[in-house]
Amino acid sequence: MIKEIFVIFVLFYSSTFSQNGIATAYYSNDVVRYELSYVNDVLEGTSFWYYPNGNLESQKTYNNGVLNGVVRNFFETGLVKDEFYVMQGILDGVAKHYYENGSLKEVKYYENGKLVKETKFEFDASYISSVTEYERGARQKKTRKEVEKPLCDADICPEPIGGMDAIMNNLVYPVEAEKYGLEGIVSVIVTVGSDGYVTEANVLSGIGLGCDEAAVDAIKMTRFLPGVYKERKVEASVIIKVNFNLKR
Repeated sequence: MIKEIFVIFVLFYSSTFSQNGIATAYYSNDVVRYELSYVNDVLEGTSFWYYPNGNLESQKTYNNGVLNGVVRNFFETGLVKDEFYVMQGILDGVAKHYYENGSLKEVKYYENGKLVKETKFEFDASYISSVTEYERGARQKKTRKEVEKPLCDADICPEPIGGMDAIMNNLVYPVEAEKYGLEGIVSVIVTVGSDGYVTEANVLSGIGLGCDEAAVDAIKMTRFLPGVYKERKVEASVIIKVNFNLKR
């Protein structure tokens, strides 16, 4: 479990030392845990909560300490979990809830806090979310200090949707490598199109016994957030290091 380190930064104070501005806390990996907006010690404006991987967990807007406006909660992958509208702390209007793959789960209609209509949908296993849908909660990563970034040829590097876990989940440890206890890191240069699909993957440095091929296969099975150059999605290349560890 990642421990939270609560470090509060207050941008400015009133003459009575009440808290005004943004209060920020960090995870132990220096990724922001939350950013809360205060005016005179009361939540005001939009506040954000983040997962340890840097993606958005929740986004809420407050008016004098009371929820007021659109509320969005996200899955760790970046896909929206649910979104609804609150008027001065009371549910009002349409509320949408989604399955983990991004397909619609249910729609509820509220009038002044009262549920007036509800429609539920069966899980659609064939639904494939677009890269744009993943981007709604992804790439919000903020750190207290500069972290190591992968080498790439864009302003924002391509990255696997769901992080390296997505690649590792697709990785099949070769039988021969496992038999001989082979471990190590395979470095692959990966070219990702503007649509988020891998167009090319070539091994830069490998360890053999089928691991090089397994790393390439796992990467090709993974969807990516595309690279961004001058605010446009572009084809870009990035170096991905796949760790073969028998203890994983």
